[in-house]
Parts: sequence; structure tokens; C-alpha cells
Amino acid sequence: MEWIVPGDERHPEPPVGYVVSFIPIHERGLGRPAYDFLRALLHRYGAELQHLNPNGIQHISAFVAMCEGFLGIAPNLDLWCHFFVAICIQRKAPGANSLPCTIGCVGIRLRSERCGGYVQMPTPTTHSGWHHRWFYLRNEALHPFPEFTGCDIAEARSSWKWGTITRSLPSPT
Repeated sequence: MEWIVPGDERHPEPPVGYVVSFIPIHERGLGRPAYDFLRALLHRYGAELQHLNPNGIQHISAFVAMCEGFLGIAPNLDLWCHFFVAICIQRKAPGANSLPCTIGCVGIRLRSERCGGYVQMPTPTTHSGWHHRWFYLRNEALHPFPEFTGCDIAEARSSWKWGTITRSLPSPT
């Protein structure tokens, strides 16, 4: 894993071939190479690595561990969507207005109707200052994250609310 400590930039501007990462998301389970499942989730949500917050990474890491270590299956999007939903998080501006943000704007939440059927996992209610602990992480060619664009996410995309994919099976004849 190759990384670069940022200089005196006020906002992330990674060099070509790097993405923005944060120490707290590595403390919550992000490793390299990136899980194929994590990269699939980012693609499904139309998000970049810096859009996820530490609790989201913790949920993803725990889900992967549960699938692989306990259930003995590869993590899959249908099971993920059965339990979890993504939400848009905006920062509070002075005067109670909410503004889109480029860092930590995609939250991962356990669906309220599924809480009783999933492993209880407490997550911190605050990670004060986590978004200031960033660095540049080389984006591996074989397991790349989406490229950093610096875009913000102002509202939840419709795909974030999609549940499991239902398939019609042919009826036995």
C-alpha cells in the first residue's frame, strides 16, 4: 500500500493515480486491496471512497466478515440491500441550512425493519474531526476505487433505496 501525506492543501487534491482516504476508515476495517464488494457498492451508489464515513466502512467490513467467516459465502448485493440502505448526509451551515459535502456524504444505515434479524453492532455517534485526518492512497490498477472527482452529493440517488433484486423463476412444468 503506497500513500502520501498531503502538503498544506485545505481541501484534498490527490495526484493522478491516487484517491483520498482517511485514517479512521482504515481503523474501521478498510484494507488493501479493496474488497470487490466494496468497489461494487461504490459503483452501485455512484460514490467515491471519500464519500463514505467511518461507520459506513465499519458496516461494510462487518458484513464482508459475516458473509465470508460465518455464512461461508461471498458477500452479495442482494443480501446487503436486504439489510442496509444508503442515505445522504449534509453538513450543517451557520443558520440551520444544510449544504452538500464532498466528504462523508454517504451514510450506511441498517434498515429499521431489519434490526432484529442482523448482528447488533454499536457504532459511534460522532467521529469528531475524522475528515481532517486524510491522506492520498495509491489507487491500485487491479482493484481500483472510483477516481477522485471532488464532486459532492447533494441528495440521495434513487438507486440507494432499491431493495433486493427480485427474479422471476420459471414455473415447473
